[in-house]
Amino acid sequence: MKDVIGSFCLINDQMVSVSELKKFDLGLDSPVYEVLRVEDGILLFVGDHLRRLKNTFSIVSWEGDVILDEIPGQLAKLIEQNKIRSGAVKLLFFYFRDESYSVYYQMQPYSPSEEEYKTGIKTISLPLERLNPNAKTWNEGFRKKTNTEIQKKHVFEAILIDRDGFVTEGSRSNIFFVKDNTLFTPPLENVLPGITRKNVLEVCRQLSGKIEVRPISFQEIAQFDAAFLTGTTRILVPISKIDDIRFNVENPLVERIIDGFKEIVRGYIAKAI
Repeated sequence: MKDVIGSFCLINDQMVSVSELKKFDLGLDSPVYEVLRVEDGILLFVGDHLRRLKNTFSIVSWEGDVILDEIPGQLAKLIEQNKIRSGAVKLLFFYFRDESYSVYYQMQPYSPSEEEYKTGIKTISLPLERLNPNAKTWNEGFRKKTNTEIQKKHVFEAILIDRDGFVTEGSRSNIFFVKDNTLFTPPLENVLPGITRKNVLEVCRQLSGKIEVRPISFQEIAQFDAAFLTGTTRILVPISKIDDIRFNVENPLVERIIDGFKEIVRGYIAKAI
């Protein structure tokens, strides 16, 4: 749990020091997890995250003792205890020594710099597939492999390419492409059902933009005008390069989508206060 920050965490609904997390060795197991963004002390899109968590539990046949309806209240305690105004919290569900555990803590977001938001991020393509892409589970072997390539090539993210040569998603994000006034993204069955992805599609519909959800061959991506990634902690970040293929980071449709997403967040917070 190298991304832990803050002083307190919840272990099976008990508020304790984050030093207590040292006793867990997750190894190569595949714990279920969720990440929620906090803005102005408010958890964003809680219902969407809980529905995705429930779906992941179903996919992996999780049998631990978790009451989904209690999670928002538990996280509210964590946010108050750690005095989180803006940031992220992570939820982990795993077995350790034959017992099930629910661990919630404040996490250090993996996000681009302010400069990268302006100039775009560099990425690489990587022939790799996630097992059960619709389930949000942590796979240590997968993460080590992607991180090794990311660090070796000095880029922000790796774009996954499946065995048939189609783009699926980033190693920790969803991906979109733009051509003229049309937004393209891979089909849901091949990717993690991202919460930000869902909202981006809704914003595009509100803007009367065209949407094509379809398989995207890696061989065709050079024809697109722009590309960007979405995720809970990084929201929406433009891509300047995938390998040696360059994209425009100042695309009008992308800029309108960013503004529309910010409006959705403001509306969500206003209703929650």
